Amino acid sequence: MSPLVIYCDASVPHHLNPDPEAFGGWGAVFVRDGEVLGEVNGPLGRVSSTDAEMQAAREAFKVALRRDLVVRGGTVLIASDCLAVVDRTAPGIFCIARRSGVELVTVKVKAHNINDEADPHAIHNNRADRLARLARGRP
Repeated sequence: MSPLVIYCDASVPHHLNPDPEAFGGWGAVFVRDGEVLGEVNGPLGRVSSTDAEMQAAREAFKVALRRDLVVRGGTVLIASDCLAVVDRTAPGIFCIARRSGVELVTVKVKAHNINDEADPHAIHNNRADRLARLARGRP
């Protein structure tokens, strides 16, 4: 079976935002063979943008497992526009993947590539970004 690709992104308030009620959000799009299998998003607390991106990857992977989108013996690609996620994806995700019998691969995609809507990576990454903003109450 083809790999499941999880496009994930996070959106957080600027670190100088004094509003204690401001919070972050994450979003993800699940794709296999070019077909969108689903979308998900959720809120995040006040965390750094890097931590938010890591949490987005972790939460999206857990949702994919719960929705049975992950195939034992298969491959899951975490596609993120955050280099930290690609370079040092949270060890917890790799532990969950190993226990689930899944090979986990991370791939960097260009951030906010709105000028190339013909690129499937841009389309799905932009959608994950919009879902993350919606989760924090921003259009």
